[in-house]
Amino acid sequence: YESGREPMAGRNWPAREDQQGMVQINNAWWAGGAISRLSLNRQIGQMAAQLLQVSGVYMWHDQLLYKPPARSRTLSGNIGWHQDWNYWQVCDHADLITAWVALNDVNTQNGAMMVIPGSHRGEVLPHVDRYHEDNMLTRGQEITRGVKETDAVLMPLEPGQISIHNYRIAHASGPNNSRDKRIGVSMHFMPPDTEQIVGNWDSATLVRGEDRQGNFEPTPIPAKDFDPLAVEFQQKAARAMSEVLYAGAERNTAKL
Repeated sequence: YESGREPMAGRNWPAREDQQGMVQINNAWWAGGAISRLSLNRQIGQMAAQLLQVSGVYMWHDQLLYKPPARSRTLSGNIGWHQDWNYWQVCDHADLITAWVALNDVNTQNGAMMVIPGSHRGEVLPHVDRYHEDNMLTRGQEITRGVKETDAVLMPLEPGQISIHNYRIAHASGPNNSRDKRIGVSMHFMPPDTEQIVGNWDSATLVRGEDRQGNFEPTPIPAKDFDPLAVEFQQKAARAMSEVLYAGAERNTAKL
């Protein structure tokens, strides 16, 4: 890794236990290189700031997402209908947005994201934790009512294109039924005045403007390969993310 620091452990990584399952690497930008330059890109940060109508913006974390072709009866890489707010709950208001960048063609066949327009307004829809193996979400959570799939809009992307959505919008994606992988990077942005409402501590990276609130601890840049301070910070950040994602959950499946 160029930075001397590994990304945070994620789903089906670093141990690839399920060769047909989706791979999710959290805070992939920590390793440096092209992913770091993409996730911390100032133009994307500027777009996020404009949409949030703020001068500064934090990236909470990023996710490198690899959805392999389905090779069995299981719904490889299936993501059920959900709202991220329901299980992230990282901030005290709804001003958190996700930028999703396609690294190859993303379409109906390989499991492009679908959204229900307007579902980010109003009350959060009811969810249930199903812990089902065919749903790749942390708890297999799924919206129980309020979603009409006939209203869904597909979000196909060409390599390098980006989609941006509010983290309260209902969204899902199907399995990859193509012969090729589907790869993308998602970055999650929020204003500096955001406050963590679940965990006692959290970290983020300022990508634009100034932070005058100090609600999130800035992620350190490693001074050398496997810098002990950076490794310790990484472990603390992983524990904090797990605390947020599994707050109120019946059980912890160890997926981040």
